[in-house]
Amino acid sequence: GVVIDCRISLDRRKKEEGVERQRKDGLAVAAARGWAVVGTFIDNDISALTGAHRPEYERMMAAVRTGRATRIIAYGLSRIWRNRRERVDAIEELKTTRGFEGVTLIKGGEIDLSSAMGRSYAAIMGEYDTMESELKGERVAAAAQDRAARGKAHGHVAYGWQREYVRAGNGEVIDWHDVPHPQQAAVVVEITDRLLGKESIKAIVADLNRREVPPPRAALRAL
Repeated sequence: GVVIDCRISLDRRKKEEGVERQRKDGLAVAAARGWAVVGTFIDNDISALTGAHRPEYERMMAAVRTGRATRIIAYGLSRIWRNRRERVDAIEELKTTRGFEGVTLIKGGEIDLSSAMGRSYAAIMGEYDTMESELKGERVAAAAQDRAARGKAHGHVAYGWQREYVRAGNGEVIDWHDVPHPQQAAVVVEITDRLLGKESIKAIVADLNRREVPPPRAALRAL
């Protein structure tokens, strides 16, 4: 039988729409080829580049090792492997796994890991996937460093601040900067002064709750 491997690196809202599309595409390929699907393994909102633990990936590999599955179906090679070490280890293992027939990519064709050509293709294309992710990481880090150098916050507005946007004549945002929030900034100053005065965090929190001062998450949701 075959297994379907589905993965999305980022799904903040946990809607699982991306992995569900991959699952349906994988089932369609299996049906067209007349293959019996013995398992679908989904790692949602987990990056493969960092080597983070992927429980469903491990279960899938176990199914292949035990002979329960003879083929892996995935949307693309990068859905299975982006981490360099993980990819090399898997290729070395699968090339000698008894009964394993190969990898079928919905976007990429067939990969026969029992052949030198197939292993080389997987390694080369996989290295390109890894490079693409690492280059993206470098761009994101450079952009964050540039914002820091210009005194701009990275990510969401921090508690105590509010974001003001600069817009072009057509309303398009062309720049932004953070300024102190009238109420929240006063709370930050108060907490800092009280902490410097050796007051306990527990006492400060109890007092803020008594006064019904909105906590950071509630305050930010209200913006």
